[in-house]
Amino acid sequence: HPRHTGLWIEAASYEFFGDHETKGDDGDPNDTESVGGSILSARVLLQRGLRINPRSQELWLQAFALELHYIQKLRGRKEILLLSVKAGTNSDKSLTSIENSNNVQVPRLVYKNAIKSVPDDVKFRLKFMDLCQMFPQTESLDADIISTIESDFGDTPKAWISRAMYALESVSSGDTLTTSKQSNVGFLAAPTSKSSSDEYNSSDDDDDEKVDSVAIIKKRKRENEESSKSLVAVIQIIEEATNNIVTSEMFIESVDFMHFFIKKNSNTNNKDYSALGQKRDSASATLFLDHLFDKASVAGIQPPDLVLKHAEFLLHTGHAKRSYQLLQNSTRFDDACKKDVRIWLKLSQIASRIQSAYIGEDKQKDITGPMQTLRKALENIPLDDPGHLIVLQKIFFQILINGFSKEIIKSSELFTTFQKILMLSHRLQRIDKLEDRRNDHELMSVSSVSLAYVQHAMNTNNIQLIR
Repeated sequence: HPRHTGLWIEAASYEFFGDHETKGDDGDPNDTESVGGSILSARVLLQRGLRINPRSQELWLQAFALELHYIQKLRGRKEILLLSVKAGTNSDKSLTSIENSNNVQVPRLVYKNAIKSVPDDVKFRLKFMDLCQMFPQTESLDADIISTIESDFGDTPKAWISRAMYALESVSSGDTLTTSKQSNVGFLAAPTSKSSSDEYNSSDDDDDEKVDSVAIIKKRKRENEESSKSLVAVIQIIEEATNNIVTSEMFIESVDFMHFFIKKNSNTNNKDYSALGQKRDSASATLFLDHLFDKASVAGIQPPDLVLKHAEFLLHTGHAKRSYQLLQNSTRFDDACKKDVRIWLKLSQIASRIQSAYIGEDKQKDITGPMQTLRKALENIPLDDPGHLIVLQKIFFQILINGFSKEIIKSSELFTTFQKILMLSHRLQRIDKLEDRRNDHELMSVSSVSLAYVQHAMNTNNIQLIR
């Protein structure tokens, strides 16, 4: 089927890489000739496929790779002729028949046509750079690709993050990519020196163990060096990105990416910041992450999402009181944070945590209690915001769990809070304000709240409450 891009790729690959026989013109079965390696036939097939599927990324990438393979083939042919010239079996004139093996104009043209057909995909362009990494002497192509990304997506946070991801993967992927620029891909690989394991192949078992230990140490050292290189490359890109694009989106994307780097380097799947500082590079990344938060603060960029990430970061780096102060200040001086229920819930959670840690000491006096924090939230979050209902539910269950402590003014607050929950739930459902929060784990159904209330009344033998 012409829309099946895999068939076009298979056919082009067969024409260029295949080595098959065909019958002669007279039809004699014994009269055959070996054919294959036709760049013209492969080009024609891919061009036909692209006319039918002009936005097929896979076809464009394969057309680009085909041209790079062809250049390698020319280089290999030239290397062989150079060897024969040196040996005196061929003349210098034979080299003139070889096309310019260093000319990358054709793959450059393929790339330009590809981004015309698919102009709005940064990752698509970075895939061309991945292909360049597989071939030597493609630095000029790399530079061209980066140049187009900077010119077309310079003000897009996703483009900068994609560049950082590319830098991370290309440096940290090991020998496959980092040494491919020096290797002679496709022709006359340079001889390698004898490995230490070969030199001591006939030694005893103890020597073998020593060799294995040395190899392991060298491997770990190489991995650490590669990780450090990737961190330096990533930090340079992120720093440049946050200098050029001073927006909340850019800082949030940058923080998320650095968190991803720390998790990747620490071999953990934790979604929080618990991996911070576990390794040397993780510690360096943690310092840079702290720098990013400070940089955003100096620039006056403090949206609720970034404030929450900063608070979580401070919490997991052992600065609970700084985290509390950050959230408290955001509720005082920033209107968006003042109305965001997530800020208030986190503030209440940290307040409870700090007070629990300093029971009986004076250090908790400057910390507003969790229940007072929730009451303060009700004063700032609008009634028509589902967050108001979430806070009411939090207060309701806080009373049920902790009982009527000194912080609660009177026991009738439980009944009053329950009434508010019922009325507000009905109102918000009527104006469809709960639609966006129906899957929010913080928001419970009215039936669950009612059941908890009835259960409490039964446990306290309060018939009036049950009625």
